[in-house]
Amino acid sequence: MARTGAHTNNTERAARRSARANHAIPVLIALPHGVLRESLRCYLDCQPDLKVVGMVADGPAMVRAVQQAKPRAVVLEIALKGMDGIEATRTLRERAPAVGVVILCSYATPLLVRHARAAGAYAVLPEDATGQALVEAVREAAAGRHPAAARAALARVAAERPLRRHGAQVSEPLTEAERHIVRLAADGYTNGKIGRVLGLSQRTVETYRLRLMDKLGLEHFAALVKYAIRNGFATLE
Repeated sequence: MARTGAHTNNTERAARRSARANHAIPVLIALPHGVLRESLRCYLDCQPDLKVVGMVADGPAMVRAVQQAKPRAVVLEIALKGMDGIEATRTLRERAPAVGVVILCSYATPLLVRHARAAGAYAVLPEDATGQALVEAVREAAAGRHPAAARAALARVAAERPLRRHGAQVSEPLTEAERHIVRLAADGYTNGKIGRVLGLSQRTVETYRLRLMDKLGLEHFAALVKYAIRNGFATLE
């Protein structure tokens, strides 16, 4: 009798798991770092209404995976390899318009958010956002809505980041890719030529330059050239 009861309980649990899998929101994760991908997968899979259906490390693989796994939401990093987050979002909206995109970004700014929204993202979250904010963003994006938690997280980041006057010291150092782009842009390279040199698409270079201008507190390209010369990235020769 005990064995029969245990078998019944196992069958019921299996049925509940199957029902959950059939009704859960399928989510695809696109992050360049393996540890973060695994951590996020475990966290999202613990939610009763979410199910991770795939994980990839770069933009082109993400586009292919969306076609195969048919997720309703995608969580991606702004700095994906091969295709930055804004370009990836734009591509997804063209090929799979029903998929809700949530972007994670280490440096979330109002300017970056505007461009991400224009590309079709439903939410942009700073990487230190709470897990609950991310879960809500995924649920809302899958339903085609802009989550309130994502707006609140960005408002907090904006409030904590002090205003920076032109020419003020940047507290966050430039990445290696950003340093290359500053140097090449100051030397007169177009976005297309910078892309060919660095193996990036023109759209990716445009996104990097946009982030740089915002990060450095610069309003126009001439100011970027002056910054490069002042900080030793380029010369007047």
